[in-house]
Amino acid sequence: MTPACRPPAGPALWGPPLAFLGAALAVWAMDWNAPLFLWLNHLGGGDPVWGGVTLFGEPLTILALGLVCYLRRPQAGWSLILGGLVAALVVNGLKELLGLPRPLSVLPPETVQVVGQALHWRAMPSGHTATAFLFAAVVFWCADLRPLKAATLALAILAGLSRVMVGAHWPLDVLAGAALGWLLGALGVWMATRLPALYRPAGLRLGGAILAFAAVALFFYPSGYPEALALQRAVAVAVLVLAGFFLWHRRRA
Repeated sequence: MTPACRPPAGPALWGPPLAFLGAALAVWAMDWNAPLFLWLNHLGGGDPVWGGVTLFGEPLTILALGLVCYLRRPQAGWSLILGGLVAALVVNGLKELLGLPRPLSVLPPETVQVVGQALHWRAMPSGHTATAFLFAAVVFWCADLRPLKAATLALAILAGLSRVMVGAHWPLDVLAGAALGWLLGALGVWMATRLPALYRPAGLRLGGAILAFAAVALFFYPSGYPEALALQRAVAVAVLVLAGFFLWHRRRA
């Protein structure tokens, strides 16, 4: 088996969430939530490209990308699966518990640039942002290449920003989602490094099947952003082709 992921610890574990929560506190204290939303949302100008960027906060996209990670380092794939399961429960539970309105329910509709589906409720926290930062956290503790870590973190930031650009979330939702996603990614890595049964033959087959199913499902999934459909299907096909090539090469070797 390839080297294991590193257990989360130290400033890298607590630093990013504290930074995101500190920024959220500043936005809340200065009452910048609505002005910052409008500025960023109008800056995006309703460009459909943000529908493609927000695709990288979709759980199916992240699990599909996890298939490639899994074939290189199984603990990374299981970290995404386990962290994703907890994230689905926590994020949706908080959304239902808080029941906060999204920008379209508060601001005049003509002032909000919407890309894709129009959303009105269950604002806090941003699930797409949490998913993107969960992926970034797993890559941080499971990958060796610093450029890959930096690229994944940049993608997570763009995915979070896209939630404002498409008119779906307030900046506070995004900052809360980023902090939560990073911690849940760390939790996923922590769980995956402490369950050796996952790396026995049956566990390895199960993990691979879950992630492969996610990649296939991504091809057909109606994400609510039709402008991103071509990119969505391209990602699904690319992941499956790359996974097939990796398996073929490994068998030959």
